[in-house]
Amino acid sequence: MPKHRLQSMSQPALLLTSALLALGMTACGAAEPAKTVGDTVITAAPTTTQSQENTMTTINPTVQAALEAMKNGDAAAWHALFATNATLSDDGNERNPKDWATSELFGKGQGRITAVDKVEDGGSTLLAQFHSAQWGDFKTSWKFTVKDGKITRLEVGQAN
Repeated sequence: MPKHRLQSMSQPALLLTSALLALGMTACGAAEPAKTVGDTVITAAPTTTQSQENTMTTINPTVQAALEAMKNGDAAAWHALFATNATLSDDGNERNPKDWATSELFGKGQGRITAVDKVEDGGSTLLAQFHSAQWGDFKTSWKFTVKDGKITRLEVGQAN
């Protein structure tokens, strides 16, 4: 987006644009450098990151499908990605995965990842910005364990 266009946009519009760019990018390579508009730093994180060894780490396809289901508010697609005996930990507290998602993502929480800051562990661990209608905005860590295309464990929590 041209610099003069960024300067004329309101802060909420800039944040929405940044979030949409972060979730919608699919090209390989490093993220664009951060841009500063007033006091706001705008970053656009791709779904692929480049490590020091110059190898590419892409988000695991099952994890990517979970992100898409979350973004689209599609509870059926989200639940279909989980193994029957899947487990979930939220800030160290064991929870029923279906109950947790029904409340935090698709119920009153209306939670959504708004930007992915870092991808690790072969694409199964994410450091991300999260928005919840119930809890507000904060940094989160998402560690997915995937076996045979199904999520068998999800560990979520606030990140520092």
